[in-house]
Amino acid sequence: MRKMTKRSLAVGAAAALMTTTGVAWAYWTTTGAGTGSATTGTSASADAITLAQVGTLTGFYPGSTAQNVVVQATNPAAYSQKVGNVTVTVAAVASCAASNWDVVDSADAFGILAAGASSAPAGQTVATIQLKDTTSNQDACKSVTPVLTFVSASGA
Repeated sequence: MRKMTKRSLAVGAAAALMTTTGVAWAYWTTTGAGTGSATTGTSASADAITLAQVGTLTGFYPGSTAQNVVVQATNPAAYSQKVGNVTVTVAAVASCAASNWDVVDSADAFGILAAGASSAPAGQTVATIQLKDTTSNQDACKSVTPVLTFVSASGA
């Protein structure tokens, strides 16, 4: 084996230093571009706005005065949602056909409900309901409790 001289050691150290220094400082410039993506969630059925009647509607008879249908909207979602117009329908009860009832929807405007929020506790009038006077026997509508269904349009 050959003996290392001072000169050989110095040349080797200089070469190592230049290699290390060259790698540490050597670079090229360039530009770049790229793309990415993100996915939004979807509304789950558990996040649907809840619509509940406020108060009771009583004392109907053929031709009686129309009564306000008042509803409170609640947003169970973890995000804000806009409530569209609410449509009210009445279902037949026993022999009292739905056609005996006159429901007139109003242009309600609940607006945007924050996450977990409800509309005003007093609710909002979304329609009026009246037992029509059909000029025929409506005994089938005595002592019935019609079921009202509330549907909110998408909050456009």
